[in-house]
Amino acid sequence: MIRALAGAIQSRKPPTLVKEVPLYEESDTKYHAGTAFLQKCRSSLKKLSADFDIPLGQFLLCSWKVTLVKIPLEYSVAEIKRLSKDEVDRRAHKEEEEQIWVFQQDDVEPTPLLDLKQSLVKQWAKFFFQACRLYVVVEGPDAEEKVVKLRARVKDWGIS
Repeated sequence: MIRALAGAIQSRKPPTLVKEVPLYEESDTKYHAGTAFLQKCRSSLKKLSADFDIPLGQFLLCSWKVTLVKIPLEYSVAEIKRLSKDEVDRRAHKEEEEQIWVFQQDDVEPTPLLDLKQSLVKQWAKFFFQACRLYVVVEGPDAEEKVVKLRARVKDWGIS
């Protein structure tokens, strides 16, 4: 396994993508095709590894998530009561600095972009983009054939 991974690095041959599940979901969505895919990978990779005679360590599971805007945190009354005045001020200042502010028509003070009804940022702020990917490092004369068969085996993983 280590020899195969080291060989891939040394020869600058990237791992082969077996399956990708791209997502564009609302931030509060807990279960989606990506979670189904990750669960299926975690529960089935050992068998897949054994069936294809590829060491488990040569499968690489990646998941990354991107949000367009960080929505300011909401604190409960109990949380705020526990904080000192300086800490409340510090957190409020930090969140204000992280926001994007714009001037509107004749306003003397800027308005946070998230507060503008017509702002696309406000509408997109509740969504995230995520990609869950399964890669494999496989070598040998039958490597391409194994990848084709692997892709066929996992094609329905992540369908919720």
